[in-house]
Amino acid sequence: MLQAMRTRKQKQTKSKKNVSARRAKKPDLKQSRLLAGLVVLDQRLKIFYFIPHAPQNLEETSPFGWYTPGLHASSNMILSATILPADVREPFSGPEHVLHFRLRRLLWRNVIPIDITALQQIAQIGVESLFRVVQTNDAELARAVDSLKFADGVPFLHVSSVEGQGHLSDSEFDLDRLLEFVESVFTHLSGTSEWRPFVNATKDAMQAANRQLPRSLDLCQSFHNVTTPNELALMSFGWRLGKDDPLVPIAVTNVQGDPQKYIDRICLTADMVSSERKKLMANLPAELLDNVYLISVPSVHWSHYREWRGQGDELTANDRKAFMAAYKNAVQQSTYFDSFDGVTDPHLLENKLFQMVMHMRAADHRCYTAGLSLLSSATLTPVLRLEPKVNQVRGQLKILAHCARSNARIRSQYKLSRLARVVGQRMHDLVDQKFLIRIDQPTTESRIQGLKVVSDVPLEWMPCGGLPLGLRYDLSRIPVLPGNLFLIHCMMPPVIIDVETLFDILVIRSFNADDPLSTLLEQAINHALKESGNARNKIRFVDVETEEDLVNALSTFSGAILVFDGHGSYEDRFGIGTFVVGGKPVDVWRLKYRCQFPPIVIFSACDTHPLDGSHSSCANAAFTLGARTVLATSLPINGGLAAMFIGRLMLRIFEFVPIALKHREILTWREVISGLLRMSYTSEVTRLLIRHEQLSITDAARDHVQFAANTAINNRQGDWFETYLKALARASSTHVNDVREMVLRWAPLTDAHKYLQLGSPENVVITSGRE
Repeated sequence: MLQAMRTRKQKQTKSKKNVSARRAKKPDLKQSRLLAGLVVLDQRLKIFYFIPHAPQNLEETSPFGWYTPGLHASSNMILSATILPADVREPFSGPEHVLHFRLRRLLWRNVIPIDITALQQIAQIGVESLFRVVQTNDAELARAVDSLKFADGVPFLHVSSVEGQGHLSDSEFDLDRLLEFVESVFTHLSGTSEWRPFVNATKDAMQAANRQLPRSLDLCQSFHNVTTPNELALMSFGWRLGKDDPLVPIAVTNVQGDPQKYIDRICLTADMVSSERKKLMANLPAELLDNVYLISVPSVHWSHYREWRGQGDELTANDRKAFMAAYKNAVQQSTYFDSFDGVTDPHLLENKLFQMVMHMRAADHRCYTAGLSLLSSATLTPVLRLEPKVNQVRGQLKILAHCARSNARIRSQYKLSRLARVVGQRMHDLVDQKFLIRIDQPTTESRIQGLKVVSDVPLEWMPCGGLPLGLRYDLSRIPVLPGNLFLIHCMMPPVIIDVETLFDILVIRSFNADDPLSTLLEQAINHALKESGNARNKIRFVDVETEEDLVNALSTFSGAILVFDGHGSYEDRFGIGTFVVGGKPVDVWRLKYRCQFPPIVIFSACDTHPLDGSHSSCANAAFTLGARTVLATSLPINGGLAAMFIGRLMLRIFEFVPIALKHREILTWREVISGLLRMSYTSEVTRLLIRHEQLSITDAARDHVQFAANTAINNRQGDWFETYLKALARASSTHVNDVREMVLRWAPLTDAHKYLQLGSPENVVITSGRE
């Protein structure tokens, strides 16, 4: 035994020497991550899933969801692509590794609906990826794709539901056939010596022994619109679901269902996604988890809520009855199934107008489901699809918006606060308790969590754990309408921005010479950055007086951030938000073919995504010009507070971001803005309580309160608001519960509430070139 102990000690000593030697040679961890990221980012190994459609006419968009016919026809193919790999090496990597790279935004699926003529042009120009799959379900499109050739001569895979000799049947297409196609590309590339090292290195990463096999999961599949996103998310990460258990076994109409049956199944599938994701993340940094849930509410264009009763007057009595039954159901739908109260005509289902409306809405819902499935399957995010009755809050939204725009001075803050409380509570009351339990649950966590919202109503204002949802979580929202734009949001790959590019900022300013607001923002930025070295020199101000000036300013800009500083306006009849240049409203949609916006756009102007009619907003138009995330305003904002907000943002960019990059594996633009919104909120609350409640507090104590709040916020403490309330209570010698009541009375609608993070700021990743 003594000899065995000596031998073991000698081995341990030798092992320690070896470990020391290895440590001496161990590369820098940040450098290792960077190299791994570069390998994953190799575009040649990505799989592009092209889904061609006929040329589109925007005048043919569906009236409820605003989807073009080509996207209606593509929805099922988009859904099928969500469970396919993004990279040829993905089937040979463990799901935890795939999730890791997806959460770091280094691995992303490329699903591309595309005009057939555009695809033919791209084929001639070439694409970086070597692996191209084209899916069709139309005979004419199938013939066009069968004759398609890419300029580099690399073969592609054509999968179609149309019978033919030149392509693979969609019924035969699965992962095995996809990998056979990948092998055929390797064979083609191996014909030239320049590609052989690439092929050999890639094949080394695709060892058959590492092929991931499907894992069975004790969850029945229904593939109903409300559960499909969760089911496909699980399947995309390698789980095989159990037998079919449809929510609606037989296609029935005019039968009252049970909403709880749908809600229970949604919660069941969402809980399964959450549970399995938690297992995969066991060894991953907690900071990578960007969204605990995706919360969605379907929508229809706002004009229908106002105008639906006057439609169909020119129709015959029978046609109008059928048409209005379908139309009313679309506008007033409150849950997951159709209901035609008071309609007893047995021939209703056979009416062509009735069938037309129902068919259009079914196509819209399928596109909506396809978009949610793309988002869910990308990062294994559980989806809670709320009942559409949440849209019933629109009436209260219009009242609040009218009040905010009326410029009333007498007790305006008190009145707006009361209306905002009503709106928030109304949304809360319209959400089923089983959803609320899940939404509230992560607020007990020790760190701030992320949340994704797909909605046209401001769920950001819904109360959650004593705070509005948009301040409790790092929250970003994708608008549901226009439908085409919604799907584009769901498909866009992440943007990775070097911090030096982030520092290149353009401020476009448009005011009349005598406008008292004209220099406020520049003064605020100069004040905020007075101790930040040459940071101010990296911000370029350009004054514009015409639309042509605006186009010219953008044409010479290559940075990452655009700030528009000026006035916004709102057109009530059509619900259009515009910004003002040279005293005239500019329709941003008209700029589509004239200029390009950078990935980050910030509007320091009023009503750039109006609360009560936002489908044609400046923010949505900015997305069509290239923006990936837009910080927009839902109501009029205070010019002085807006200037201070942008000044603080500049300070946060130049001071906080570089420090954060030293301690984070990933830093997103959403976190940058979310933290700023919380800090602005707390400073506004303090100001409001001093003004309206005569809260007694010294300037030094006020600074101490804000410092305590900022520290908790930047450390991502889940209890940051409690920290702030306690600090404010101590500083003012007030009981914390009294302070909480004051906040509820005066601060349900601060200027911080009015800012919306739209698009996908969580997909805008900031990196340091020093890594």
